[in-house]
Amino acid sequence: MQKQSWHAKPTTAKSHETKSHEKSAAGRKEDKDIHGEGNYSAARRFREGEEKFVKRNRDNIPEMAKKAEAATKGKSGEELRKAEEQARSHSHAGHDDR
Repeated sequence: MQKQSWHAKPTTAKSHETKSHEKSAAGRKEDKDIHGEGNYSAARRFREGEEKFVKRNRDNIPEMAKKAEAATKGKSGEELRKAEEQARSHSHAGHDDR
């Protein structure tokens, strides 16, 4: 029997990976909506939409903000707050994200 020295290379075993988690490069390209840490394609579409909106409306954003603030204080303010509360009740984030 051959004695192993401390220089011996440790055996390699896959830690927590299983065959169901392994994907080829082609498989990863097909899986566009990765959900464990978020939906990458949805996040990218959202970010791109926000960037386009800002570029299109750069000069109007301060005025848009003033109009939005006035709307929350005007007749439709209570309706907007109710709609916001209803939307928050459906979110996973809860009510502490204000």
